[in-house]
Amino acid sequence: MSARQHLVPTPELSKSRSKSKNGVFVNLTLPTCRPPYPLKPPPVLPIWQDVLFGLMSQVPGNPKRSTDAVDPSAKVAPTILLIDDDEALAQGLAKLLEKHRFKVRIATDGRQGLEILQSWAVDLVLTDIYMAEMEGLETIMRLRREFPRVQIIAMSGGSRRLGVDGLSLAKSLGASEIMAKPVQIGDLLATIRKLGLEP
Repeated sequence: MSARQHLVPTPELSKSRSKSKNGVFVNLTLPTCRPPYPLKPPPVLPIWQDVLFGLMSQVPGNPKRSTDAVDPSAKVAPTILLIDDDEALAQGLAKLLEKHRFKVRIATDGRQGLEILQSWAVDLVLTDIYMAEMEGLETIMRLRREFPRVQIIAMSGGSRRLGVDGLSLAKSLGASEIMAKPVQIGDLLATIRKLGLEP
């Protein structure tokens, strides 16, 4: 229905002048017609909103709306930082952990591991004890001082060096758990679950 069909007379009057046949001017008052309510544009239907948003999202710099529903109860896979200077061993262990739905990041020494922890949220650190650069014992002390909440599993293939039991010392310095190499994936997963981490 057009706006013209909604026009109705209102009490407001507008004046105009008219000339009669005998030359006499008379004042006439005519009613002013206005719509009974303010005219508003029709609402945009949701389907058009989706179309318009889709067109806008194609323009560089405009945000894209995700249509995927987010499940608030969905678990986030724990992130493990693996510190070991044996890259072949680290890569193999990382692949096994990823098959069990863990997220894994690798560092070749303690210094690089600490740099990763500055930028990434990590739930568990698996660290070797004896490495060429910053060793695991120093790494554990730094972790406990700078990241006290992170869980730590210390690993070592050489139980003693210079008469010192590295695994026992790692435990006393703050490691959550200790494991001797070679590490079996079943034992490692059981130890991780013992620390309360599940993929």
